[in-house]
Amino acid sequence: MKTSRRPSPSRPVFLLTLLAAAAGVTAARADLAFETETARIIEQGKWQLSSAFEFQFGSSGKEYAFPLAVEYGLFKDFEILFEPVPYVSVHPKGEKSIGGVGDTELTLNYLVVHEQSVLPAIALAGEVKFPTARKLQLGSGEFDYRIFLAASKRIGPVDFHANIGYNIIGSPPGVNTRNPLDLALAAEWFVSKDFDLYAEVTYQGTSLGSTKGGSAGGDTGDAAVTKIVKGAKAASESSLTPEVGGKVIVGTAGVRWHATEAVDVFSSFSFDNSHDKLVRFGMSVKF
Repeated sequence: MKTSRRPSPSRPVFLLTLLAAAAGVTAARADLAFETETARIIEQGKWQLSSAFEFQFGSSGKEYAFPLAVEYGLFKDFEILFEPVPYVSVHPKGEKSIGGVGDTELTLNYLVVHEQSVLPAIALAGEVKFPTARKLQLGSGEFDYRIFLAASKRIGPVDFHANIGYNIIGSPPGVNTRNPLDLALAAEWFVSKDFDLYAEVTYQGTSLGSTKGGSAGGDTGDAAVTKIVKGAKAASESSLTPEVGGKVIVGTAGVRWHATEAVDVFSSFSFDNSHDKLVRFGMSVKF
């Protein structure tokens, strides 16, 4: 459901999905660069600020984005995450380029089970996507919601994470949507006190239903989007928004450098089932 970081199935080229490693060789937790959610909750009263530059490219065109994230430990085992996208620039092939503010997400995350010798840590979370994007090609103009479970288990120098989520996707004018499941698996390998390696695979089911008054049938991805556009002139723009489209599978690999105890620098590469690619560079600061 995440506006920029989560897969954008209606335009596979607009996947913005990343993974990040943990800070230090103790318990890991996710920041802006981490697409798979973790059960590593930030300590009460602590902050983490993240920023990134993302470049997506593929057969449909290219995109640049500059997401931000502010994470705060509100209570013990309870955190809040605010993720605006101050600027997105979309350059579809053969079409006019579009730029502007993206959508914004707010996530509340609560640790319900602490990690034990056998059991993983388990967190329950809820997300709300606020339609702050003013241009339909950058957002659906609708609220979206997601509830998910995240599990994390440390085994030696590797921290494993798994997610299962349920998304409620708002329907743009002229388009019916489905509420898809999403899944994610990730691993972070703490190679040394200075460097981490990480990898993940994420899946999001199709959120594409049918045009109002017509069916998209069994089509997914661009074919289904094309059918919707032809079948509903009123939805010709909103049907191309990031939240509405076919299933997306993304693989990511990356590296993180702990520049100081408080500052991390990360970089990763992602590849999706439509052969689109994403490169990301970013930094996070903890205090």
